[in-house]
Amino acid sequence: RVSPITGRDFRSEIPQSPRSAQALNRALESSWLDPAKIHHDSAKLRNLIFEAQESIAENLKVTRENLEFVGELGFGFWMAIAGLLQNNNRPFIYCDCDRQIVHAFAREEQQRVVRKLEINNEGLADYSTPDLPTDSVLVWQATNRETGVKQSPSSRDDFQVFADMTASSNPEQLPSNWSVALWNPRQFAGPEGIAILAINE
Repeated sequence: RVSPITGRDFRSEIPQSPRSAQALNRALESSWLDPAKIHHDSAKLRNLIFEAQESIAENLKVTRENLEFVGELGFGFWMAIAGLLQNNNRPFIYCDCDRQIVHAFAREEQQRVVRKLEINNEGLADYSTPDLPTDSVLVWQATNRETGVKQSPSSRDDFQVFADMTASSNPEQLPSNWSVALWNPRQFAGPEGIAILAINE
């Protein structure tokens, strides 16, 4: 399926932008510095990190204090879901079209109610169906990376929502009732090997 925004197949790779590559190279040149130190070069690096975090947060429509940067996308999924399921017995709701790591979590959750939502012929799931258990942990996928199908968010305020934004380049898709959100910088021409996690207050 071809994206109407980018004109590319959703399964194709988006190359890192020259601007992103230049910024990463500049950061690596200063990577030996400790931003916690008080001397001039460390203070300069600390300011650069702060400015980068502010810029990323502004573009993703979250606050800088909400952001965490993790080393790998899979680890980001693990942190998001495990964090929402920790120390509670909330039902876990996921969808047929979710990534395999989400399905793996569902298989391991034998001690709680687990519900898998089916998708219709258009690739859409009904996240607002009234028979879903209350106070659930819901995995909601903004855009499917295989097909480009965009899901409508659930309007339920009693859910803890993990927003999988990893195939979305549109921050406006982030639902208002999100608890944790995860982005893949590769989706907007950023570097490989990093994921952006946001934790809602």
